[in-house]
Amino acid sequence: GCGTGLAGRVFAGQGAAVVGVEPNPDMIEQARAAAAAAGADIEYRPGTGEETGLAGGSIDLVVCAQSFQWFDAERALREFHRILRPGGRLALIWNDKSDTDEFSVSFSRILKQAQAEAKRAGQWHPRNRSRDPGVSGHFEDVRVQRFPNPQPMDLDGVLGRARSASFFPKTGSLRETLERQLCALFAQHEHDGIVTLQHDAELTLANRSA
Repeated sequence: GCGTGLAGRVFAGQGAAVVGVEPNPDMIEQARAAAAAAGADIEYRPGTGEETGLAGGSIDLVVCAQSFQWFDAERALREFHRILRPGGRLALIWNDKSDTDEFSVSFSRILKQAQAEAKRAGQWHPRNRSRDPGVSGHFEDVRVQRFPNPQPMDLDGVLGRARSASFFPKTGSLRETLERQLCALFAQHEHDGIVTLQHDAELTLANRSA
């Protein structure tokens, strides 16, 4: 579930060889374009959390950044165990908005309008909070870390962050209304062209069982 490749580009920037797996062709094309623009050498391929298409024992680290909620957890964990090398690890990453300042509170309020509409249309999938990969038996030594993760953004970053939400409308009048609200919110709070969205990051790490 690599989406447009935000997390993958961070790992590639640290020298990792990255393979992004994503079922949405449009997302893959956006990820490839962004990687090329950033000079990042990343392989992207179609696939799902349950069927990655990767060879068994070929991966050192599986990363699910804000995507595990979309998977059939048992099937996905079995697939991750298959593609990981002995000693490999799984990382589940979640960014939870921390509404501790006026900008973050207002940003959440705007996105909740999109979430409510998606829920009415049956298009919203609540996040799966079953984050313990150890229950499957495929992983062990599960540990959870949580820490502040503020996200400074320019206007394009604010709009991109909102659009990346699965429930944000792709087209239509609601999208236009929400984007106008986001632009106005940015103008109200920006300093030198930057605002900061407060997050708490939660990282669940687990080792592949023998």
